[in-house]
Amino acid sequence: MDRPNILVITTDSQRWDTLECYGGVRGLSPNLDALAREGIRFREAYTASPVCMPARCSLLTGTHTTVHGCIENGFRRKAYLPTVPDLLRKAGYHTIHIGKT
Repeated sequence: MDRPNILVITTDSQRWDTLECYGGVRGLSPNLDALAREGIRFREAYTASPVCMPARCSLLTGTHTTVHGCIENGFRRKAYLPTVPDLLRKAGYHTIHIGKT
């Protein structure tokens, strides 16, 4: 079986009603809506933190802020915690990051 392509897109300050795929205004985000039609999308997702960087660390490590240690912007996660990209690389995927960390 072929491995699926995995594309994770996160946005900053994105409201649900700006994306048609979540019931928002039609035509504002045609490319994201097309990707959503062809793939899998979160229907219910909750953040571990209202602050950007800790929330991203939680998403990338699958752990809560109290575990990875990034509790505000500017903090670094604990280095011994693997991230999803780390695990994907070990599984033979080519991973890349573009944008904020």
